[in-house]
Amino acid sequence: MPLSPFVFDHIRQFEARAKSIAPHFSRRHFLQSSLALTAANVWAASHAPRAVAQTPSTVRFTGYPFTLVLPPGAPRANSVVLWTRLAPEPMAQSGDGGIGAERINVSWEVASDEAFKQIAKKGTQRAIPELGHSLHVEVTGLQPGRWYWYRFMAGNEVSAIGRTRTADVTSDKLRFAFASCQQYEQGYFRRIAIC
Repeated sequence: MPLSPFVFDHIRQFEARAKSIAPHFSRRHFLQSSLALTAANVWAASHAPRAVAQTPSTVRFTGYPFTLVLPPGAPRANSVVLWTRLAPEPMAQSGDGGIGAERINVSWEVASDEAFKQIAKKGTQRAIPELGHSLHVEVTGLQPGRWYWYRFMAGNEVSAIGRTRTADVTSDKLRFAFASCQQYEQGYFRRIAIC
């Protein structure tokens, strides 16, 4: 079906208006600009930061999440186990520690100095509601018979610094200490000094 003279008239008017608005904008300029814009979009998309489940600014706690102690355990000559649980409200009736069903990335660091200037190992694990937002970190590749300091980070929060020691392979002696308190309501028994 041929186009009516009315349509041709509108096309001519549009072309005249376009030429008056941008007299130096040719089809070549249009194609070059389109190509440059497409290339810029592709580059920006490929170099944009990857979306993550959370960033420190997006994780919000109702209180300090590291309310429970940070016990180490299972010391071996080249490894230790670190444990923590995110629980801003550890006695919450829901049993979720006041966090809910959120999955939270928790970073951990193990250093050979208390100031964390010499990081020996570090990593990230996800605290999930199915495990009560607890973490069980097996740190391997450590030196035997050495003291190490460790901490956890979640969102903008940093835990207290804990200290542990790997087993000594040169010693035949082994000392055990056992402490128990049946009357926990009488005081705080979080730290015990062993000489």
